[in-house]
Amino acid sequence: GVKLTASPDVNDLVYIKVKDGLDPAASPPSVVSIVRQGSHTIDGFTSIDLESPYASVGLVYVASNDWRII
Repeated sequence: GVKLTASPDVNDLVYIKVKDGLDPAASPPSVVSIVRQGSHTIDGFTSIDLESPYASVGLVYVASNDWRII
């Protein structure tokens, strides 16, 4: 998995892109998990999963303990 930084500043941006090789049909599914640190959340969740080859996500730190998907 990918851990977000523990001490971000407001307006910090993070972009994550998965290369090929993920297989959501595998057992167990092949995914990349993006997880918080401390009490931060990602749009209210403690983690998010990228499940498809070449999946990508952008995140911005908007306020104390609050990452948002952009």
